[in-house]
Amino acid sequence: MQAYTIDSFKSKLGRGLAKSNLYTIEIPTVGIDNRITSETLNFMSKSVQLPGRQVMSVDKNIGMFTEKVAYGFAVPDVSLSFHVTNDYTTKLFFEAWQRRCIDTTSIGLPEIGFKKDYVRDVTIRQLAPNRANLSQYEVVYSCRLRDAFPTTLNAVELNNEQNGTVEVSVQLSYTDWSEI
Repeated sequence: MQAYTIDSFKSKLGRGLAKSNLYTIEIPTVGIDNRITSETLNFMSKSVQLPGRQVMSVDKNIGMFTEKVAYGFAVPDVSLSFHVTNDYTTKLFFEAWQRRCIDTTSIGLPEIGFKKDYVRDVTIRQLAPNRANLSQYEVVYSCRLRDAFPTTLNAVELNNEQNGTVEVSVQLSYTDWSEI
């Protein structure tokens, strides 16, 4: 059995542990709301989830034994959270994006949009300090959510905390994701 030392542990870490606060998101805003930019959304981002994937399986009987076999996959929604400024542009952006999916402002019944008009590819990048210049960052992992759109815009909580700030949380659904 191999004995582990501090040096062997450090060597396993390589470049160090990934920091959860070093990330960027890129949400295209073109055609949704001209009051906000992708850079502003990235700056106002409080948190984001990297996507996951679940292998769907079914039980299959083989003789006297039952085993699981894969038949497809599912991708769970991704949650994002943003700080809100006094002009509420972050929240207004996601409301406008949702109206492209289903326009609830029309007279009579809500109008359902065409998918090609409301989906956008969203890119999430994990960053790490650059080895050559620690004041700069480099992308160490990147993924793209294909055909994403906001399915849930959560309620905004207001309270009487002295220095509390407003946040808005959004869930994005998407067709699939891939590492870039």
